[in-house]
Amino acid sequence: MKKLLFVSFFISLSLYSKVIQKEVAYVHKGNLALRTSQQPAPLFCFGQFLVDKGNIQGFFSPEWLTSSQKYFSSLVPSMVYGFENNVAFLGGIPFAVKYKQETVGSYHLCHPELVSGSKSSGVGDIFAQVEYGFYIHEGLTYVNKLTLVSGLTLATGSAKKNPPTGVGASNLFMGFTAHHRAIDWYYWISPGLNYTVPQNGIKPGVNFLYQAGLARNIFYLTEKQIITLMLEMLGSYTANGEQGGVRKTSTNTFSLAPTLWISTMHFILKAGVLIPVVQQSINPADKDNYKVVLTAGWTFN
Repeated sequence: MKKLLFVSFFISLSLYSKVIQKEVAYVHKGNLALRTSQQPAPLFCFGQFLVDKGNIQGFFSPEWLTSSQKYFSSLVPSMVYGFENNVAFLGGIPFAVKYKQETVGSYHLCHPELVSGSKSSGVGDIFAQVEYGFYIHEGLTYVNKLTLVSGLTLATGSAKKNPPTGVGASNLFMGFTAHHRAIDWYYWISPGLNYTVPQNGIKPGVNFLYQAGLARNIFYLTEKQIITLMLEMLGSYTANGEQGGVRKTSTNTFSLAPTLWISTMHFILKAGVLIPVVQQSINPADKDNYKVVLTAGWTFN
C-alpha cells in the first residue's frame, strides 16, 4: 500500500502527454467569465487547482477551528504552479499561530502531558500535491474535467507539543475528481484516501474521503469578475487503527461548508465555514464546533 501510494505521487508527471483534450473557445460568461486559474474552485475539498501552463499563484489562508475545549488558529501560505495545462503542483507550509486546549477530555487521559490550559505554536506538517487532468472536454458553454491528485505530507510539525502541531508521521494521499463547470452551475465529486505511515507502535487506520459540491454563479462581468456561491459536502471515514497493541475504534464524520468565491483577472478571495453534521465515534470533548477559512490569492501572470 505504501509503495503504491508513493509511486502515485509521481504518476501525473509521466502521463500528462496522453490527455484527451478538445479545445473549444467557450463563451466568457458566468463561471467561465475569466481564464482557467480564476474560475471557481472548492475551498475545503481537495483538488481542482489546475491552471494554464506557466501560471504561478500565491495564497495566504488564515484558519480558525473551535470546539467546546479547544481553539486553534493557523496561517497557511501556499503556491500553485502549472507545469502544463493539465498538470499542476500545489505546496504549502502551515503555521500554528495559537493552539489552545482548555481542559482535559477523556481522550487526553492517555496523554497526561496535555494538561488544562495548555498552549502551543510553531510549524505544522508541510504538504505537496500534484494534479493531473487525464480528460478535459471544453464545449461552448461548459468545461468537463477528470483528474488524479497525488499528495505527500511530511512530519515537520511537532507531535510532542501540547497541543500537537503535527501528527508525528508522514502521510500519503491519492484522490480522483470529476467536475462539470457551466455558465450558471458548477458541481463535482472527489473521493480519495490518506495513508499515514506507521511509526513508534502507532498504526493509524486508512482514512477515506468522500466529497462533493454544488455551486451557482450569482454575478459576473466578462473578463473582469466572477462571484459564485458554493455548498461543499465533506465526508471522512477512518478505519480501525492500532496504538500500543490496542485497537482503535473507526470514526466517521460528515460536514457541510457554505463558501463564497470572488475573483478578478488576478485576485482570488474565498471564504467559508465548515459545519460538522455527523461526528460518529469521536470523544465528545474532541468534537469540533466549526472551522472558518479565509483565503486570498494572486495569479502573477
